[in-house]
Amino acid sequence: MLTQFMPPTVLVMLLLTGSPAYADKAPHPYYVETVASFNSAISAVPQGVIDRITNTYTVAVSGLVGAVSLAVTGTPPWDEIAGSWNGTIKYDDGTYGVLTVKSVDKAGTRIAIAPALKKNAVHGELSNTYDGHQGQHYTAPGYYALAQHIYDYGRETACRERIIARTAVSEDKVLWVKHGGWFTHNYNLNTFPASHPEGTFFHSNHTRMDDFIGRNPGESVTASVELGGASGYLETYVGLREGVGPIEVVATFDGAIAYSNATIIGLERITVPFTDARQGTVSVKVLGSTGSTVRIGTTTWWGYDHPADYRGKRLIPDGSKVVFYGDSWGV
Repeated sequence: MLTQFMPPTVLVMLLLTGSPAYADKAPHPYYVETVASFNSAISAVPQGVIDRITNTYTVAVSGLVGAVSLAVTGTPPWDEIAGSWNGTIKYDDGTYGVLTVKSVDKAGTRIAIAPALKKNAVHGELSNTYDGHQGQHYTAPGYYALAQHIYDYGRETACRERIIARTAVSEDKVLWVKHGGWFTHNYNLNTFPASHPEGTFFHSNHTRMDDFIGRNPGESVTASVELGGASGYLETYVGLREGVGPIEVVATFDGAIAYSNATIIGLERITVPFTDARQGTVSVKVLGSTGSTVRIGTTTWWGYDHPADYRGKRLIPDGSKVVFYGDSWGV
């Protein structure tokens, strides 16, 4: 496996070789998404890292699966861990994940997080993911979490054999149809500050996202494409600020609903598989009466010829030989 780490970019490229599954095949590239599904607050760090007091803070915390705040069980340097930052959590089962530290409450000895804990961390350890202010290098716990992210990744949404159709709102208005509302365009990477409560920069895999602004319930934007009986998966990025909305994202293939989500907060990468589909449609609709500004990234319908080679399989098969290659970003 040849690995190129380039945080905080979107993709990590893998070449898997040496396992029984690939013994008779040339190296095959896979792509692991790291912004929406891993990086959380991108490179935001605690105040003590900004002040160059130290590079890594590890705080003893406790929380059950589903918790949105953690009890601090140790005695950390509260002023130094202040702020909103990218965190790495070590769960009770020894695995790692990433999350956003939204705020640190010294008086209440609690730390607010997003998203909710995916596993129990009754004896958890919370560390900063990045080791420098506006830096590109991870801490040791950050690299443990990245390795966990790659290990847990499914092969299906890492495959990019060919593009069937792709649209970015600001580049191709043919595929997108507005039903009320309007678009504005954002081209900067840092469209929200790192101190925003979600701590999430709204990136796309082409370093841009565009605003769909809907003020009334039912206003929406829709993209439809001809798929020609292909198999593959839809990939899109949708972002919503906490406190606005809600919105609903729906994906259909040949008129049948394959995905529906009305609970998006922050930035989400959405992937939806399809098989032998003739037509695909994705829509983003405003549900709330207060209006919503939704950020929509590049939307791609990826195709591949042999679904059985990818679906339900881990990216790194058991028995694989792993070779690591990287520069200072990958040590």
